[in-house]
Amino acid sequence: MQKDDKLQALIRAFVPGAALLMCAEGLLDSRATVLYAICAVPALGALHWMLLRRGLLRRGDLLLLLAFPLFAWISCLHAYGLTLRFFLSKFLCVWCLLTAVYCAALTDPDRERLAERFACFSVAGLSALQLTALVSASLSLLSDPPAHNMIWGCFLRGRLTALGNANYLGFSAAALLLLSVFGLLEAPRGRRALYGTGAVLGWFSLGLSNCRTGILGVSLALGLLVFAALCRGSARRRLLPGVLLGLLAAGTAVGLLLLPLPVYRLLLGLPARLLHHPVLAENLKALELRRFTEHYATLSDRTLIWRRCLSEVFRTPRRALLGVSSVDWGVIPSVYSGHHEILSPHAHNELLEILHRFGLIGLGIWLALLALWCVRGLRLLLDSEQRLSLRFLAAAAAGILAMGITEPLPYFPSGTASLALPFFLICGFVMRERRREE
Repeated sequence: MQKDDKLQALIRAFVPGAALLMCAEGLLDSRATVLYAICAVPALGALHWMLLRRGLLRRGDLLLLLAFPLFAWISCLHAYGLTLRFFLSKFLCVWCLLTAVYCAALTDPDRERLAERFACFSVAGLSALQLTALVSASLSLLSDPPAHNMIWGCFLRGRLTALGNANYLGFSAAALLLLSVFGLLEAPRGRRALYGTGAVLGWFSLGLSNCRTGILGVSLALGLLVFAALCRGSARRRLLPGVLLGLLAAGTAVGLLLLPLPVYRLLLGLPARLLHHPVLAENLKALELRRFTEHYATLSDRTLIWRRCLSEVFRTPRRALLGVSSVDWGVIPSVYSGHHEILSPHAHNELLEILHRFGLIGLGIWLALLALWCVRGLRLLLDSEQRLSLRFLAAAAAGILAMGITEPLPYFPSGTASLALPFFLICGFVMRERRREE
């Protein structure tokens, strides 16, 4: 029993440690393979112990989680034959890590402490990442033309860009903001300064990256938090005010997340005038805010990609059932009429991305998992006996799922895992919630 306690303590230390390491995923670019391997090896060991010693193989959700990579291997085997590429791929490494995080949240006797430590380490790492991007991008405005370091940070087409893409930076900023809000609600007073700093940095970076998918997802989560706070008990008279105030809170959050750009201009515009720095002043004028009502809004061109993705999926029976596999590049060709050389790197929708890569069978497994998680998450969100911080976890997961309408989130097979890690932790948490006797 003492040995089991030591192993449980090691897993409790591994989960936040891995979360901290994965914060650097986007900065490493192609060299991130080493990071995936570093996280996957102990994750496999932890997963093996939890599955055998905690009796998790009797659970339907764990069988589905294990069936997903097994089917992905079958898909790869059918497309490419027997190859080591699958076992050395990012897909398998990240899936092992996500499953280990899920199982840790499911089995840890003090899951609230695990969630708070995960948030603490993640917020520390993501705050350093966002601060680095802000400093690098700000320094880039001092030159003419502005420097374009898309990994460490710059402004590209008016958006704060780092990790190779403005949306990737926005996803990590959204994760930082959601985890910071949870920390402010849950953590002891001594760590609230860290979470407060993380919330400000997350707000600022998400606004400057103008990742509208992230803005809407975070706003929905905050609106659900207000709804959950007001709808306590079974009184129906609180339902309508809760819904209205939740919608008002979500709309207010959208507005607040559009403020960072004018604030940024104000903060840098004053020293530009005082120091008579015309280059900085001109570069600041070039930064423009993309509004939701503009022609190139979030859904612009998405429908073209979705239609092309569906035609690619159902082009052959094999693709429809098995997908293109996890080791395929997964690009969607000939998206735009008259420009057949233009490729889309992903489907810009979570369900379509899963369907494209893993076919109808893989999508069925993923939908079954989502159905289980959504039912348990809804119960936690509406459970007025639970602490508000824990109910916010369900709201955050709902916000992350909503981002999947226009982006391959929370689980992005070929992209960053910044939102997948907290999402899988929350899902393990809410699945544990149903077992009151534990």
